[in-house]
Order: sequence, then C-alpha cells, then structure tokens
Amino acid sequence: MKFNKSWLLVLFVWTASILLISNLFVGQEENPDRDVVAFTIVNDKHEFAQRLITAFKAEAKANKYEAVVATSHNSRISEREQIREFIKLKVDAIFITTFDDVYITSALEEAEQNGIPVFAIDRLIRSDAVVSSVTSNNQMIGEQLASYVKNELIRRNGTATGKVVEITGTTNVYTTNERHTGFVKGIVTEPGISIVNSASGDYDPVTSERVMRRIIESGTEFDAVYCHNDDIALGVLEALKKADISGKIVVGIDGNRAILEAVDMKSMDATVVQSAEEMMQVAFSALKLHTKNKKIPDRFYTYSYLYDGSRPIPMLN
Repeated sequence: MKFNKSWLLVLFVWTASILLISNLFVGQEENPDRDVVAFTIVNDKHEFAQRLITAFKAEAKANKYEAVVATSHNSRISEREQIREFIKLKVDAIFITTFDDVYITSALEEAEQNGIPVFAIDRLIRSDAVVSSVTSNNQMIGEQLASYVKNELIRRNGTATGKVVEITGTTNVYTTNERHTGFVKGIVTEPGISIVNSASGDYDPVTSERVMRRIIESGTEFDAVYCHNDDIALGVLEALKKADISGKIVVGIDGNRAILEAVDMKSMDATVVQSAEEMMQVAFSALKLHTKNKKIPDRFYTYSYLYDGSRPIPMLN
C-alpha cells in the first residue's frame, strides 16, 4: 500500500495547531499569580483622557501589574459590559471614568460580590460598591473660576457686572453638576453677574462649537464663557473666531497643552490645570492600602490650580 505523504503533512499541521491552542488556554488557566488591573474610560480621543490612560499604564507597571484598558465611547451599555468582562477576567482591581454611574450599578455590585475593588477616576461614583473616588475638587474649581471671572470683569469694566454663558459637560454626571454648583456659589453674592444661557457641550469640542454658534446666532449678549473643560473651550474659541467675536472672557478646565498655549497667546483667559498623574498615583496608593485591609476615605481630592499666564507653570502633564 502506497502512503500519501500529503496526508502526513496535514496530520502534522493539525496536531501542531491543536497543541498550540491548548497551550495558550492552559497557560492562562495555570497562571493564578497573574496580577491585572483594568481601566474603562468614557472616551479616549481627548487629551485629558489620553493623559489618564498613560498615567494608568505607568502606575500599573510601577506597581507590577499588567494593565488592561477599554473605552466605552460614551456608551453606558458598553461601559457596563466592559466591567462584566473585567470580572470574568478576574482582575485584581477595576478603575472607572464613568459615563453613567446609575446604569452600571448592577455591574459594580457584581464586582464587589466577586471581591474586586473598584475605584472611580476623575468622575465621582456614589455607590457602596466603589472603594473610593479620586477626583479634583470640582466644586472648588467652579468657585475659583467664578472668582476669576468676577475679578476680570472688575478689571475690565470697573464693576462686578456681566453676563455669562455656561457650556456644561455631559448632563447628569457628578463632575458637571459640581462644576456648575461651584460657579453658581461663586457668583451668588454678586447680583451684577448672571448666567444668561447654560447648555451642554458634552465635554466635546465639535458639539460645543455647534452649541456656542447657536447661542451667538440667537443674539444672546454675553461678556464671558464658562467652559466645563478645555475640549469645550476649543469648540467655543472656534465658534467665536468664525463669528469674528473678540474681547470675551473665556475660561476652561483641564490644562490641555493647546489651551495653555492659547492662554499664553492671550486668545483665552484662564484654565484650571488638573493632574492625571496624581489621580492615578493616589488611586494605586489607595489600592495598595485596600489590599492591606486599611481603611481609606471614600473620596480623594487631587491638586489643581488656576493658570492665567501670569506665573510659571509648576505642573504639566
């Protein structure tokens, strides 16, 4: 009987493939000491989000963890499913910059039930299933920018009198609410200063440009624009430029490089700089304490400061 060598080759390739696939799965199952931390973030296309991701990976490496990053792309459904996938992976901790903290409640509770600590980053999550939230003090930032706008109005006009347009972040996000509350608190004792229009820019430059353009076209009079982040500010600046409007006070939040340059070039007035690095350093320190069964606060505030070009930048991300 003549043996067909081509069948021998097929048999060899098939056997090798089965062994390779088997080894891949065995490698995963037989590696219980694999230390993994996961991070899901709302959107990775903006600068501050990119800084958070970079800081997360750096801190994970420094603390000898493997880092897994997912982006929900502003989808509450994706965000919830990503958390559940992290649970299936049996990660050691989950970090979240949330789009909708209410919608993901069940997934957060599942993580807690599986003994996986959850840390909220940049956006507060009020849930017993979250170990701690690490954010800037957003209400204080709002108050700080209200004070800046007031003083700038006095410097320009001689009195604390002016109309403010507020372009807010994503609706119903704690960060958005706190930044709004802080600004309102900051002007409550100034009857001459009022918010004449408040609309959501969704923390997005394209949306914010469109929203600002509509406000301009409506004929609304304003002296200042309070932007809930620097991506919003980019959109607002573009809308003002296209409408050939100058001399308005524009303030933002984050400390994006393009905005810092705009402040230096006097095409924007001020921004509050946040540190993505410090947020992640604090979060990983909190994780370390948690793994040692230490009691930690349910919220940490990280450092931020107002930059208006009048002094050197002490911190750049």
